[in-house]
Amino acid sequence: MIDPESKAAIRRLAAGLSNAIKIDDLPTEFLSFGLPEGPQGLDSYEAIAVAEESIVSTSGLIGLGSAFAARQMVGRFFIDGFADEDQKNRWLPAIARGEIWPAIAISEPNVGAHPKHLTTTATLDGNDYVLDGHKSFVTNGIRADLILALAICEEVDGRKSYGLFAVPRETLGMNLRPMTGLEALAPSSHADLTFEHCRVPADCRIGGPADAYARMALPFRDVEDAVAISGLCGLTEWLVRRVGSGREPNEETLLEVGRHAGLVDVMRAAAIAATHQLDANRVSAAFGIGARALAFDIVAELRGRLSEEAIEADDRLRQGLKAFDLVMSVARKPREARRAALGASFLKKSD
Repeated sequence: MIDPESKAAIRRLAAGLSNAIKIDDLPTEFLSFGLPEGPQGLDSYEAIAVAEESIVSTSGLIGLGSAFAARQMVGRFFIDGFADEDQKNRWLPAIARGEIWPAIAISEPNVGAHPKHLTTTATLDGNDYVLDGHKSFVTNGIRADLILALAICEEVDGRKSYGLFAVPRETLGMNLRPMTGLEALAPSSHADLTFEHCRVPADCRIGGPADAYARMALPFRDVEDAVAISGLCGLTEWLVRRVGSGREPNEETLLEVGRHAGLVDVMRAAAIAATHQLDANRVSAAFGIGARALAFDIVAELRGRLSEEAIEADDRLRQGLKAFDLVMSVARKPREARRAALGASFLKKSD
């Protein structure tokens, strides 16, 4: 649990980000938060989440917050969690200093992250692995110095076994291209990535021979979902302020803004509770389900107060609303499955 002084330090750092428009606007000090090489008291998923929320609630750019959070989560979960000591010593201090931006490449075009349908392979050839395949939606991929790629190492009787491989940006055979259609998430960048006979040393494999999908990729979904609640909370708070500040400050406005502010605080409490569970190695989908439901209702009410002309006249507001819609639509099917499972569990308890 982060002490109040550390939270205040995060918010002071974020206070100057109201005009931020690019990733380089992030203070260098942010880049060690949540990592074991970072400042004492800020080595946690909660630290990543609080920083992400502060970045987004100040700047209005959920892409700025998610670019930061994705970087930190990759360093904390994959490298600190599964790399050997030599790999940690090679990468973690440089990540904490801001010299390396890591990114994770799991999803593939048209199939998402479903293990049965992934096709990227890593073939052992002497002392090297040779990677071939196609990845998509690689957050921070355009900026990344180190790509962690999930690939099939073996397939026996239709059962695939996966490995995770750290591929430096300059490696021959790895090609990165910007993805289109995600402009609302700027300045976060997403890459389409191909491997064509891309050769990496065997010591670039992270986590040893155990199946990396079950051990890493699958539980990382829970990490992403839990931390992302804070970014959504920050964006919802920013939208409430942006829309409220453009209205007449009469009693009706203040009552409505006050209600929304209270609901945002409930979202914030859910976000912190979710990261507390992560830090205690527990996971619950309930906090994210409740927070997203609140965010949806709040933003729907805000939109009811806005004309199309008002939205078009405010570029940052328009981007914020588009980003909100995009974030709410990502991974909708898996989230609906979790919501249905929560509903079934809830009804079962009442029997």
